[in-house]
Amino acid sequence: MNALGNEKELVQNKLILLYILRRLDMAVTNRQLTELVLSHRLMNYFIMQQMLLELIKSGYIDAQIDENREQIKISVSGVNTLEYFLNMIPSYVKLKIDTKVLPDSLIDKLTSYTTAEFYPVGIKQFKVILESDDLTGKGMKICISTDDSAFAKNLVNLWNEKSDQIRDRILDMLKENT
Repeated sequence: MNALGNEKELVQNKLILLYILRRLDMAVTNRQLTELVLSHRLMNYFIMQQMLLELIKSGYIDAQIDENREQIKISVSGVNTLEYFLNMIPSYVKLKIDTKVLPDSLIDKLTSYTTAEFYPVGIKQFKVILESDDLTGKGMKICISTDDSAFAKNLVNLWNEKSDQIRDRILDMLKENT
């Protein structure tokens, strides 16, 4: 027995990751996939990361960096392998993934992303970077410099809570003035 589990469990865990990526049918970040897997207790973090790494190394998952974000998706080889070994995933696990892990509303949510961060750029200067994007083409990246760390932190928190509304308001204001 391996420290990560027996061979059958390891194969099932890899197939579960391939199944999720196949059902998503789009590139996602490692973080997004990890949140899906961990929030539904499909496997623990360390096993998931090890299985993911092995799938990438073996070519069953494609990993690429796109706009400073690593995107992962199932490869053609991964799809073929999954189709061949699909019956090794227990039916109840597939049902759980189809109904609870990947409902349509969650897939819509995964198609957008929001990031917000601030960091020092001098003794009393901070740079705030706010970014939001979705499949509708409403993307935005805002860079703000400030000398107030509390203001920078509040901007990050506000963006994380209400980025969609803020982005839409800014775009509406810009449209009104053009």
